[in-house]
Amino acid sequence: MEVFVHNLPAQGNLSSQGLLLQLRPFMRDLKISDTAYDCEKAATKRHAFITFLSEDDGKRFLASHGEVPLTSSIFHGRGPVRGTASRLKILGAHVMCRESNRPPSRASLGVLAARENERLKKQKQGKPHTGNKTNSVVTGPAPTGKQTTQTTSANDKSFFYERFSCGYYKYINGGELVFVPEYVQVEQKGLAEFGKRHLTITSDDRRVIYVPLSTIQEIVWSPQGLITLTLSTVPLFFSAPNDADRRWRLTALDDRHAKIVGKCLVYHIVVRPEQIHRKMQRLANLGGLTVTRHDVHYAAGPDFSTSDANLRTLLSQLTTAKRLPFSILLQLQAFASNAYLHPDTVSKLARKLASSHDAAPISAEAMKKLFQAIDWPTPNHHDPGEFEVPALYDYLLETEQGMNKGLYVREGLVNPGRNLTAIHRIMVTPTHQTLHGPELENKNRVLRKFPNHHDYFIRVQFCDEDGQSLRFNSRVDFTHVYDRFRKAMVDGISVAGRTYIFLGWSHSSLRSHSMWFVAPFIDDNGQLQTHFTIISALGNFDTIYSPARCAARIGQAFSETPFAVPMAENNISVYEIPDIVSSTDTSRVFSDGVGTISWKAAEAIWKQLPRGKKKPTCFQIRFAGAKGMLALDSRLTDNRICLRPSMIKFKSTEMANLEICDMATQPIPLYLNRQLIKILEDMGVPTSWFQKLQDDALRELKLITSSPYNMASFLKVQAVATAIKLHKLLLLADRLGLDFRTDPFLRRATDAVILRELRLLKHKARMFVPLGITLFGIIDETGYLRENEVYITFDVPKNGSKSRRFRAPPGNGDPVIVTRSPALHPGDIQRATNVHPPAADATHPLHYLRNCIVFSSKGVRDLPSQLSGGDLDGDIFNIIWDPVVCDLPGLKTFVPADYPRQDPVNIGRRVTTADIADFFLDFLRTDHLGTIATRHMILADQLPEGTRETNCIQLAALHSTAVDFSKTGIPADLKNMPHANRYRPDFLSPGPIVEVHSRKDIDLEQFMAKTVDGDDADDDDTHELDAPTYKYYQSTKTLGTLYRAIDERRIWQDDVRYTNSNGNDDADEEPMFYDAFLEWATHECELLGGTNWQQRTDEALRIRSAYEDSILTTMYEFSEHPTLPITELEVFIGTIVNKTGSQTLRQRDRSRKLRDEYERISSWITAQIRPHGRTNEDNGGVDEENDGDDSEEDDFDKEGRDWRSQRLAVLELCLACTYSQKEDKKNEKDDRRTERNGVGHAPKNKNNNRVESFWLVAASALIRELEFIHRGLRFDADLRQDMAQLSLGGRAAVVGWAFGY
Repeated sequence: MEVFVHNLPAQGNLSSQGLLLQLRPFMRDLKISDTAYDCEKAATKRHAFITFLSEDDGKRFLASHGEVPLTSSIFHGRGPVRGTASRLKILGAHVMCRESNRPPSRASLGVLAARENERLKKQKQGKPHTGNKTNSVVTGPAPTGKQTTQTTSANDKSFFYERFSCGYYKYINGGELVFVPEYVQVEQKGLAEFGKRHLTITSDDRRVIYVPLSTIQEIVWSPQGLITLTLSTVPLFFSAPNDADRRWRLTALDDRHAKIVGKCLVYHIVVRPEQIHRKMQRLANLGGLTVTRHDVHYAAGPDFSTSDANLRTLLSQLTTAKRLPFSILLQLQAFASNAYLHPDTVSKLARKLASSHDAAPISAEAMKKLFQAIDWPTPNHHDPGEFEVPALYDYLLETEQGMNKGLYVREGLVNPGRNLTAIHRIMVTPTHQTLHGPELENKNRVLRKFPNHHDYFIRVQFCDEDGQSLRFNSRVDFTHVYDRFRKAMVDGISVAGRTYIFLGWSHSSLRSHSMWFVAPFIDDNGQLQTHFTIISALGNFDTIYSPARCAARIGQAFSETPFAVPMAENNISVYEIPDIVSSTDTSRVFSDGVGTISWKAAEAIWKQLPRGKKKPTCFQIRFAGAKGMLALDSRLTDNRICLRPSMIKFKSTEMANLEICDMATQPIPLYLNRQLIKILEDMGVPTSWFQKLQDDALRELKLITSSPYNMASFLKVQAVATAIKLHKLLLLADRLGLDFRTDPFLRRATDAVILRELRLLKHKARMFVPLGITLFGIIDETGYLRENEVYITFDVPKNGSKSRRFRAPPGNGDPVIVTRSPALHPGDIQRATNVHPPAADATHPLHYLRNCIVFSSKGVRDLPSQLSGGDLDGDIFNIIWDPVVCDLPGLKTFVPADYPRQDPVNIGRRVTTADIADFFLDFLRTDHLGTIATRHMILADQLPEGTRETNCIQLAALHSTAVDFSKTGIPADLKNMPHANRYRPDFLSPGPIVEVHSRKDIDLEQFMAKTVDGDDADDDDTHELDAPTYKYYQSTKTLGTLYRAIDERRIWQDDVRYTNSNGNDDADEEPMFYDAFLEWATHECELLGGTNWQQRTDEALRIRSAYEDSILTTMYEFSEHPTLPITELEVFIGTIVNKTGSQTLRQRDRSRKLRDEYERISSWITAQIRPHGRTNEDNGGVDEENDGDDSEEDDFDKEGRDWRSQRLAVLELCLACTYSQKEDKKNEKDDRRTERNGVGHAPKNKNNNRVESFWLVAASALIRELEFIHRGLRFDADLRQDMAQLSLGGRAAVVGWAFGY
């Protein structure tokens, strides 16, 4: 007999063996032998199957623990209720059990019979039996752990297949799951092999499909030899014609497959049925894969391509008729393009939305939540009706109604400030395209020009199927992929009746292979705008005959500019001043990229900044055809900016706004990297200096967890959750003697930040330099500094700020070393002398500059150009003035590189879109900066002269050429790259894998480096995109010494990882910190008279709902995969974790935006909890308070009793929001008692994500409100007396001890 079990615990990933252990006490109470039943459960699912050898045993189990029908009396008069109640509780979950609708597998019964016979045999012989475990390879499940790899051969994970097809699942006859094939290969046979990371399917015609195991949502198999895989994304396709070593990356298996490749993600193979049960059970026991036994039948369906074409036609008609907002139409197309729903289902949903739009409009935000709710079709889905239009529409309607109830709370979340806008995004992969958004983007010049037409602009990302950049591999030919990308750029991309055409990219977006497209539209003046008219209006590019340079010039208009200053409104004039050049060589421009700005013009910029922002004196700008820096010149008395010829890249009449890209608002800490360390070592800096920096960093990391105070300081330095001022919660914990690490989420968050820093310290040698700084560079306009002199100036933050570790700037006459990243040439680090402006002249212009390094305008060659070819158009420079280094006897410096200026590729005619597309594809082919830099590190470590070796100098030159390719179009020729052997220094070996689970602790799992002759030399899981294997040696240089000095695992276990009072690291204990905080907070509020917080519960739940929706949406928006969200933990700490090593460039860029987005969300939510909090709308809701106390005006003497009542109302709302998590847990337990069995209910969140961080936001707001109230009581005696009389027993005057009052 087989029993279906569902609603298993959501915490963790309960395996089959884990479930057996949980069931064992219940079975033994029923006198059911351990060998008379078995479990089949996937680690990532909340349902399972229990197979009983005896039908009687199964019936007895159901009689005791099976679900029972509900009666309305249970709900005390709430009315008729459909559903069932649980009689089995496992790990706090109310588990439902009922008889399965499928017969038990004969093979499973055979295994159980063999086990039971063995048990009875040993029982007769008087030998104890080991329960469910057996050493039998044929009939028993494979042992776990290392034993599995020893007993499982390659044949145990491989299948010969006779038929291959792909299509989709659908439900028929009220819930039966069937497979509808859309593409079938009948004659092609082959082999399917499961490896460690991939499923490899190789056909007889040498076409290969690689399926990353992480993309397999479920494997469904039947004893007849049918294996069906549900994938989350499209596999990788290759061909190997004529047994050649070189492989071709394919965009589909053939033309028929190309029509459905991106939308049909269910793959089906017919294999030989011999031993399939044993093989599939072994796969299930290996872990990580969801393996389900079920007989999936075939069914016919409408032609998928025809249905898809019909959907596109319908959406085009709705666009033309303006029946629905375009954002809704785009998301409807996304349901089909992203393989969420069948096109026919989407068509029906579109018609339903169009017909009901006037009466019940649905918002884009509600549509986005539907993406999160649609689950994967599975044989045991509890409600197949969720995939039908009635249920989908009901979900949208319910979601919209729920959102409207808290509309005032959500307003700032869905309607960003004037410097942010909502933009849709398209991902173009080798096989298909997916649609996303809308997502918030910083505005640029073009978007500001057309404020009412932003939905006609779209971001397009060219990437691989997993969202990452295409990985360079000399053995793979990507011609087919590049042809597909080129077609998209030249012909455009069709979305819901609009055709989006390539427009341009900024320099940073080009590096991440992202660009802007636009669809034609009629602007507010009635003019037709196309990609051609928009670009023509930006400036005159007709005389630029280089595709690379033309694209770069156009790209200036697409730089993200968070702030814009209207020129006419502020009466700012523009002047052109000459460049400062070398006295001996006029081709050397000292002032390359930098101009000046007057006091009044700077004040106009300051007015546009969020409140609390410091007043910078250096600005990175875009204006008309100019780009670069503007530095304050106090001698300019009127309202002006002064541009130099080196700043003006093309002529333009677009002069309405002065756009600000960045500002020198504060100094940037200096962290060393591996390239800088190697050059400094070659200059003669001793290893001991680096070791001291490392020891200091390690000491700090180890001390962080020793007290809440240290952790609070660390989180403030790391800028984690700064908008809510999370550090104040930890400081309170320190004063109250509470252990914040007993809260699971807060512990995981702090552990994740520590782990991030620990990994960077070991694997990137990222070490903080106390006597160092990173600053924008500008020129000395006064001529005061002499050759090789600099002036370093920056704000030394006050005590308590996140940057307090900065030391004072170097003294007058102190030696310094200056560099700029990336630094590969030994001459990229140079010495200079710091010189202060004359102290006697307090009005000297240099005195007014802040947070910058000022370079001399005198000499033969400017210093910035000597540092990796730098200039002053926005470059940042690293400065060190540690006397251990700068005063070192015999410190060497080397002649800087002086590469000849390369003229960009000239095609001799006007540049077209096709030319720019070809340039982009060349960029993809030759973007090998990482390859060159890694080769440089290898050779610099292996060769005796390090970076001074000829090979390293050659690599530095290649790297410089590759960096300039985006402006010149001249690629770095890898044929000239010096050869390296297959040995690598140990500091380049792979780092550990980090698993971040939504409800578990950080798990550090050692990732073993592969070696040529090691255990993995015969790995059967290599494929065309794998890098070659290497041997790693112990480097004797500084980087190797630093690398081996850190034992990640020991530090993590001994100094970081949490152990509770029982001496273990159990992550499932009750959150004691939360309970203790609630007790303290309730007491404090009662002392002040805040006793009616329960009356604010509904309002608190609305605020919490808005926060949770925003967090869940952010988890999906910032994922590189449309169906696999990042975790709440990553959102909270503002870092996207790369499981397999350090972050990619794209992940680093996305992490910066993620941190800004969380700050925006949490700041707005805090302002709803504490309505008087200052939130700057122009900054998208980001709280710009200073590091000190809250900056609300001290109007305590103005309000009297009104002030008290207002503050108590706010305080009660803060407490109600903090309590909402406890109320939510109570409701969750109530919900577990029932599971509705009706058909067609609206879908829920498919990943069962429950947001855990809201209480931290609410608690932080509560602390700040208490501080604010006590500050008022301290400053106003009459108010204090009045409040004491009205509160409980007059005790209000003595509370607040936790805040130091």
